[in-house]
Amino acid sequence: MPVRFRCRHCHQLLGIARRKIGTEVNCPTCHNKVLVPATDAPDVDRPTVRKPDPLFEGSDLDALLQPSPADPAAVSPPPRVPPASLDVEPYRAPAPPSAPPAGLTLSSFQATLLTVGTVLLLALFFAAGLLIGRYWF
Repeated sequence: MPVRFRCRHCHQLLGIARRKIGTEVNCPTCHNKVLVPATDAPDVDRPTVRKPDPLFEGSDLDALLQPSPADPAAVSPPPRVPPASLDVEPYRAPAPPSAPPAGLTLSSFQATLLTVGTVLLLALFFAAGLLIGRYWF
């Protein structure tokens, strides 16, 4: 089983064979010489339990976001304003156009039929060209 320890320069975790205990080896990450210790490093054998880092270190933002029982705003909801007292204009539908726009106007159904018909016509001409080219010449 290898000896596990961290490089003192770059803190890379190393696993070196036990036969190399007491010798200097090159760290594969930082290429510095590191002495292989006789035993595993203490932080490698046992897993460390870390507290989760707070979102904002040194701030009391979480305390500000939690409602306090003495806070009257947290106890009762804000008063509702009735909709009749709001200054809101009623919805007015846009006026219909007085004259249709100049040019060709197609509905979505007509445009779809025109597109499908054009693709089918192009496919028919392509197939006819293949047949004529194969049997005519």
